[in-house]
Amino acid sequence: MALIDMWREDRDGIRKKSVHQILTFAGEGRLADKNACSKEFRELLASVPLDVLRSYANETLTTEVTDSGLALQDIVNEVGSRLGHKVESGLYRGRRGESGHDGLWFDESIGHAIVAEVKSSSTYRIRLEPIAGYRDTLAAAGKIRKENSSVLIIVGQINDDTTDLEAQIRGSRYAWDVRLISMAALFKLVELKNATDDPASARLLRGILIPREYTKLDSLLDIVSFVAHDISAETEEELPEEEKATEDKGAFVSQLNREELLAEAKAFLLKRLRLEFKDVSRSLLESQDGKIAICYAASKPYARGPYRQFWFGLRDHQIDFLSKHPGGYAAYSCAGSGILFMPWAEFNKYASHMGETSYNKRHWRHVVLQQTREGKLKLQLKPEAPQNPVDVTKWFFKM
Repeated sequence: MALIDMWREDRDGIRKKSVHQILTFAGEGRLADKNACSKEFRELLASVPLDVLRSYANETLTTEVTDSGLALQDIVNEVGSRLGHKVESGLYRGRRGESGHDGLWFDESIGHAIVAEVKSSSTYRIRLEPIAGYRDTLAAAGKIRKENSSVLIIVGQINDDTTDLEAQIRGSRYAWDVRLISMAALFKLVELKNATDDPASARLLRGILIPREYTKLDSLLDIVSFVAHDISAETEEELPEEEKATEDKGAFVSQLNREELLAEAKAFLLKRLRLEFKDVSRSLLESQDGKIAICYAASKPYARGPYRQFWFGLRDHQIDFLSKHPGGYAAYSCAGSGILFMPWAEFNKYASHMGETSYNKRHWRHVVLQQTREGKLKLQLKPEAPQNPVDVTKWFFKM
């Protein structure tokens, strides 16, 4: 049985296994370039939650087991993928005449390539010349454009003092081409990205990894301000207008256990579609093969006469994301009731008839769901819509 199938059958069991144990179950039982063990391990890494990925990384750094360095290389490349890069894994072991880089990360939104080099520790002096040479080799082979590329060294060891390595980079001729980041900081960057919603936030966060001149700090503060505003605006567009007048903007968030609701929704998706999904942003999920997109949000119930009402915001970039995929679904968790899981091709028919709001350079449509005492679910549209409300009960599932 392949690792990914074992994960789907017994997640708790796989969580309890060490990286060494997991590798012995995969293919030939040892990591090697282009072998079955490597393929299965990378498939598993792409499917596990971020906290599991972090525990695997820490294990490879704190225990001396066979292939721990090779496993760490795959883990770091998966983290790069979760930041939104298109990742090409490097060779486990260098070959004469080929680049020995650990990973190649493409940010297609800005046309930049990062040559990733993974080091478990900076205790010993690291030679920068061979690492910089990987970039030259890749450029000569036409894989990257040198002027639109850089090198990123990821140091894994916990609490590692990188002062000497930092000084070494600053004092070298590669100072403008090489950047350094710890494993812990890289994981924090993914957590930040997953907490944002606007694609521009993810692009700005990835940009931190690219060498820049920060003598003037304005551009760095712009990143902090934009991302902080994106995170704090999590539910602002989802509140009913009458609620906004009486509640603090943060009150709505505190009334929902969003992590628990998202976990329930992912379990529902796995059971329903038999597919693993990765986090693209706070509100968007994508299948591992990139063919199916999910727009997800959660709402508490509001009492409205004979109805229980749920409010969500549908933003323009979410519509764009879903429309670019062959398959897609609108998934709206109605806390305490269930989840609307509606094919995007069907749901999108009604988007132009939804109420709209523009505020602070953002625009969204109002997704208003009303649940009757009998349990029917209806989509409330503008009064002038050809059909209003729309009965969507057949796509509503109890949780």
